Amino acid sequence: MKKLLKEPNFYFCIAVAVMIILFISSSQTYEQQSQIGLLSRILKNEPLKEWLEKISFSYAGSEISIAEKGYFSFVEFFIRKGAHFFTYFVLGGSLFFVLVYRRMPYWLAAFLLGWQPLAMQGSMNTIKC
Repeated sequence: MKKLLKEPNFYFCIAVAVMIILFISSSQTYEQQSQIGLLSRILKNEPLKEWLEKISFSYAGSEISIAEKGYFSFVEFFIRKGAHFFTYFVLGGSLFFVLVYRRMPYWLAAFLLGWQPLAMQGSMNTIKC
């Protein structure tokens, strides 16, 4: 097991698996991905609703709150944002370990992985659709 954890191909396979999952989920509409029906069954008693009702903020030009979105949509919003964070964290971490275990210095691996999204974001801002 210890040898497997130092194998760059192991982390490369994790990165590819995460990219496949991201590709499949990105090709689905919001309605296909929605988990509101499942949440309404699992959280039918609406736990922590009184506490969550105090939270309200603006996101992408619209208000995010229980009063505006409803309890289950509000909870789903945080689950979806957490899923985005987790999948991109695993993707970045696995690619970092691919580079490190291929004997690339830590600073260079971090620079290459950190520079890539910034370069892509800059190029996407210049593309007119």
